[in-house]
Amino acid sequence: MHASGLFRFDVRALACASDLLDSMEEWNSKRALGARLKVAIDIHTGPCFCGVVGDETRQEFTVLGSTVNIAARLEETTKRRVSTKCTRVFGNERCAA
Repeated sequence: MHASGLFRFDVRALACASDLLDSMEEWNSKRALGARLKVAIDIHTGPCFCGVVGDETRQEFTVLGSTVNIAARLEETTKRRVSTKCTRVFGNERCAA
C-alpha cells in the first residue's frame, strides 16, 4: 500500500485521469471556434473476477463482481452529467480545474 493509503495502481489511475483531463483542456483551448470536446473519467477499484467463461462452442472474456457493477453505474451516471467544465474529485476533495 502507498503512503497515501491507496494501492499503487489507484495512484497511477488517478495520475492518468488527471493527465488525460489536462490534455483535453489543452486540446480544447487550441481548437478553432466550435463545440468543445467533452470528457468525463470515473475510477472505481476493487476485487473482481476476470476471465474466459463459456464452453467449447462459445467463449467470452468477461469481468464480474460488485466492483464491475458499481463501475457500470458510474459510467451511466457520468453520461448524464458530462459538462465542459473540468471538475476533479479525489476522495473527499473537490477541485475545479
